[in-house]
Amino acid sequence: MMPDGGPNVTACGKSAGTLLAAGPAGGTLGRARPPKGRLRMSAHEQLKERLIALIEDAYVMEVQIAGTLRRHIDQAATAPADIRRRLEQHVAETELQAKRMVQRLEAYGRDPSTLRATGGQVVGNLLGLLGALRPDTLSRNLRDDYVTEHLEIAAYTMLIAAARVAGDEETIKAAEASLREEVLMAEFLHKRLPEGLFFSLEQEGITIPAPMHAEAANGPRLHITFEPLKDVQDARAAHKKHH
Repeated sequence: MMPDGGPNVTACGKSAGTLLAAGPAGGTLGRARPPKGRLRMSAHEQLKERLIALIEDAYVMEVQIAGTLRRHIDQAATAPADIRRRLEQHVAETELQAKRMVQRLEAYGRDPSTLRATGGQVVGNLLGLLGALRPDTLSRNLRDDYVTEHLEIAAYTMLIAAARVAGDEETIKAAEASLREEVLMAEFLHKRLPEGLFFSLEQEGITIPAPMHAEAANGPRLHITFEPLKDVQDARAAHKKHH
């Protein structure tokens, strides 16, 4: 097979598969089949490449998100101190998450430095869409960060699933550690969204009575569970059931 995945075309314009299928007098011998061992190896290699691509995506995603978080911290100079501290803590976590992915890429012999300029457009496009034609405020930045955390949660959940199928225990450990951090950050942001909104409104000259602060703060909350391995096992069971 050629590098682009197309058929290996001979000088006479016939593919190698067509020539293998033809007998000496043009009769059909049946398409040649590679040994079963080679088929399994091919599937294994394809899975490995897909796993590496997911690791690359996670690395580029974290590099871009770290830069976004730094800008949000700079814009939160007058924000509540605990929110600013948590953002600063998560920048450090995000940098560690990128480092974990670098280590996994290096284990596969890949150079992550070539990925910075070519990937990560999903996060940028998403935040660009959310932030179009409006000024950055604490509430909007917290909202964008909350959306981004769920993108990361989805990315690591998929990475864990692929690594488990591929038998890559080290990538599973790295992705699980990062996923735990993303879930905790998403829960923190979810709880602080109302406060961020009230802070931004007051910055704009809109005063919110204190009783309304408490009422909004005690509103419904989304609890995110962290059971990645169980989720993967359930997904595999459902896949087998329907296939």
